[in-house]
Amino acid sequence: MMSLILVFLFAFPVFAQEKTVNVMEAPHLAKGDGVTDDTAAIASALAAGLEIYFPTGHVFLTDGHEISTPKKITCGQQATIKQRPNNLAPGSQEQVFAFNPGSEGSVLEGCLIDGNRDAAKPTYTTNEWACLTINAPYLTIRDVEVQECTTTGLNGRSLDPKHNLSIDHLSIHDSGLGVTLKH
Repeated sequence: MMSLILVFLFAFPVFAQEKTVNVMEAPHLAKGDGVTDDTAAIASALAAGLEIYFPTGHVFLTDGHEISTPKKITCGQQATIKQRPNNLAPGSQEQVFAFNPGSEGSVLEGCLIDGNRDAAKPTYTTNEWACLTINAPYLTIRDVEVQECTTTGLNGRSLDPKHNLSIDHLSIHDSGLGVTLKH
């Protein structure tokens, strides 16, 4: 019985035991003003802990982040994680977060993910890239809004149908494609 408990504890992250890392606090110091590039601060926070918090009412400009370890990413009310403007061309990578193998058990909760699409340019109906890319099983997405993606809002590439993807209250709008899930 003891070995079963130990296997469970190592197989699934226990976020409650970890300290929450606020992206705006030292040493990360994201500005969250919607103007400053917060990519380095967000990368620093992601590297520092399992639980990452984006405070209420702030807009964080960032390039994409590849997540390869379990994370719980939580946003306060009206916190926005926004792709930096970069004049995307067809086939360009616009992801805000990519949950890759190794990030099993991750949680994304309460965030507004903004692809920062230029309204004067067309959307692209490709499933190559997305604002959120899922390449790992056992991910939970709860109370998340995705908007203004040049390509796809949510892309689940290479998902094994035996693995759980839990989506509870996901809204995707003003994007090329809404959701692409395949295995």
